[in-house]
Parts: sequence; C-alpha cells; structure tokens
Amino acid sequence: MCEMTDVLEFPDKWECVICGHEWPREAQPDAPDALRVVKDAHGNVLANGDCIILIKDLKLVGGNQVLKGGTKSKPIRLVDGDHEIGCKMDGMAIGLKACFVKKLDSRFWRPLHAGQFLGQLRRVNRIAEMISLDRFHKMKWWTRIPRISTN
Repeated sequence: MCEMTDVLEFPDKWECVICGHEWPREAQPDAPDALRVVKDAHGNVLANGDCIILIKDLKLVGGNQVLKGGTKSKPIRLVDGDHEIGCKMDGMAIGLKACFVKKLDSRFWRPLHAGQFLGQLRRVNRIAEMISLDRFHKMKWWTRIPRISTN
C-alpha cells in the first residue's frame, strides 16, 4: 500500500515514486499576511511603536508649513501605501515615507508612565544626595589636615 512518502516535485505536478500516481500542483496563494519590512534611511528596521526623527526639512502638501529636520515623533504605526509611516508630529497626524526618517534610539526617547518617572526621579535625588554628601565628606577631610605654622 502506498503512503506517498517519497514524492518527486515537478514544476506543474507531484509524482509518487512508489506507485507512480500523479496529481497537479496547486497554485501557491500569495501571502497577503506576510509581514512588511520597513527600513528607515539608515537601514534600521522600523516597527509599530518606534519613535522616529526627521532627517531633513519637509514641506507639507496642501499648505505652506514646513516640518524641520530633527523633529521627533510620537510612537508610529506602519500603514499600507506609498507613505509607510503614520504618526503625530507637532500636534498633526501625518503620513511619511521611510526614506526621510531615522529610527530614534529608545535610550533617548521613551514615554514613561508615572511610576517609572517617579522611580527615575528618586534615583536622581539619591545620586544628588550622594554627590553632595561626598563633597561634604571631602570638605571635612580637607579641614582635618594639620596646619603647619610658619612662625
């Protein structure tokens, strides 16, 4: 009995090696759900939620406004069409082409919720206290140096 485990591939059909049974190949459906890879001007892969920065001045269509190079965006979303990026800049919702933007490193721009902000503020305060205490102790140390009188 044939289990069709040994199969030969041809451009238009499949053939079983054991029994010789042939059947037509089905057309491979195009993958519409395939993830679209969008890269910025420097070749970094962009994803939903990334923040970007403009690399050059862009004149807005339908008005006389200009978006200056270096303008940062809110988190982006990737959309279909020739303008791959949808985001907000300067309070306006706009569509951008990926060749005019650079991915902003998350170390420099990351929205924080209140708990994260307070935690970072506490850390900064502790560091400031340590620095001021360290300076205070250094000053104490300098005042303990015996003075040599020249008399």
